[in-house]
Amino acid sequence: MTIQKAIAMRISDLMIEKNMTIYALAKRAGVSRTTLTGLLDETSNSMKLITLFFLTEALETTIQDFFNHPYFDSETLDIE
Repeated sequence: MTIQKAIAMRISDLMIEKNMTIYALAKRAGVSRTTLTGLLDETSNSMKLITLFFLTEALETTIQDFFNHPYFDSETLDIE
């Protein structure tokens, strides 16, 4: 799986866990809905780390906890 896919899946999982919509997360994180939608549907192939920081804060988690998930295991990711 690509890192973009892993990030999108992890954000989606946390949104479901927190019962949060795209609009609510975007507003709470201070990012545009377009930016968040691009991350979730993987049409955006780049992201600033600060954006991910704002999203994790809005999802009430940390960067460390966000990446401490099997989606990000080296065996899972396709890194080339």
